[in-house]
Amino acid sequence: KQWYQRRVRGSLSMKCIDKMMKKVVSKQPVSTSAFKDMRELRFEVKSCLHDSRLKFHNVQQLQEELLAAQDALGKFGNDVKAFSQYTKTKTLSTKQLVDAPYHSTICTTCNTVCHDHCGLQEITSSGSNHFQSCAAMKGNNCTVCEKKCSHTLHYHARKTMTETPQTVQEVLHDIKSKYDVAVQGQSKASQTITTVSGGLDLIKKEIQKQRQELEDKCYKLKNICSGFNLVDELVILIGQLETDARKLNTVEARKSAIEYINSVKSLCNSLSKDSTPSKKSTFKPFKISTDEKDKKDEKNGKNNK
Repeated sequence: KQWYQRRVRGSLSMKCIDKMMKKVVSKQPVSTSAFKDMRELRFEVKSCLHDSRLKFHNVQQLQEELLAAQDALGKFGNDVKAFSQYTKTKTLSTKQLVDAPYHSTICTTCNTVCHDHCGLQEITSSGSNHFQSCAAMKGNNCTVCEKKCSHTLHYHARKTMTETPQTVQEVLHDIKSKYDVAVQGQSKASQTITTVSGGLDLIKKEIQKQRQELEDKCYKLKNICSGFNLVDELVILIGQLETDARKLNTVEARKSAIEYINSVKSLCNSLSKDSTPSKKSTFKPFKISTDEKDKKDEKNGKNNK
């Protein structure tokens, strides 16, 4: 009897093993590369979000440089206007010998008319004692010449001296120096604004590109392993992004961070709708505000209730 029972049990065991083997053989093979891809995609998602956090700080740095350059441009622009009048109009009198119908005593050294309409007999040469009798002389020297030249250095000519007013622009060098500094500063500030603005536009495009790459990687990860709790992991990363966003000082950087965070929240909402609910997941869909004003209005509404 015992022998028979052992034989029956052995037969049943063999049949059970046979069924198990058939089920194993019928199963579709699962490639271990899928787990490798899943792990790599998970790290890529984290890396993408981390890189975005760094870009927000870059936006803030560039925005601060832009604001500083704009302030400098305004200051230098005011200085350019203030110091633009660096010349002063000045009227000078220039003396010039012109023809006359009478003869006058003229100094060969100073080239000035020492006695206009001289009453002495006209002579055209110099070097004689003829001009000792001229009214411009006192002894041997002229009283009109700046150098008190000798009477022998004078001659007669049918010329007279006239004064012609001449207007000239005098440069005030101290003001001109300030004007030049202001012009150079204005030019440099303009170049900085152009360069920084281009850098900001480039970073914004990179952030948008990363946003699309993040979505593609998340859906690719979801297709590999639909049971992976990706949304809850993204929620943790969103919390880190929001903490960083609150530390940003410039409006442009904070705006870029909020827009990016809202896009990631929308991605979470979309992923949660397409996924089978998990008992372990505590995710509640995000209510996305377009700006800080919406958040304040929402908060005030709750307080009023």
